[in-house]
Amino acid sequence: MPVGACPSCGNASPEGARFCASCGASLVRACPTCGAEPPEAARFCPSCGTAIAEREPVAPGRERRLVTVLFADVTGSTGLGERLDPERLQEVLGTYFAAMREEIEAEGGTVEKFIGDAIVAVFGVPVAHEDDPSDRAARARSRGLRAAPGAVGARPDRARSRRGAARPRPRR
Repeated sequence: MPVGACPSCGNASPEGARFCASCGASLVRACPTCGAEPPEAARFCPSCGTAIAEREPVAPGRERRLVTVLFADVTGSTGLGERLDPERLQEVLGTYFAAMREEIEAEGGTVEKFIGDAIVAVFGVPVAHEDDPSDRAARARSRGLRAAPGAVGARPDRARSRRGAARPRPRR
């Protein structure tokens, strides 16, 4: 039986399969607007005229994942730096970073880097979990603020969070 590679996870799927048996991704090219199944060489949907983007196949052994990137910085850190001695500022930020790292790792995230007064972490790689990585990131952020509020004068009740999704730009 001929096989083809799943465009999402790269696993082999039998010819004629409509969904990947490993990850559940659709194996059938469909119009993103109306869902019609266009002919293989079509660049536009014959049902509604929408341009159809080509999906780049994923190399075997690789997979696409839903990930969340957490960027958390200290609001008002410039003013804090002006008021504190450098050693005290370093101590304050160290306490904040340690609390955030602990909560990020407890939620299955990975700290990627520290930038000035900010921390960047990812959820969903290298280990994917069955729940939404953005929920894990939000819990880590909230718990980290509660763990070290005195370190930076943070008030978890006044903390703001923005959630959003980055979408790839269409090719031209």
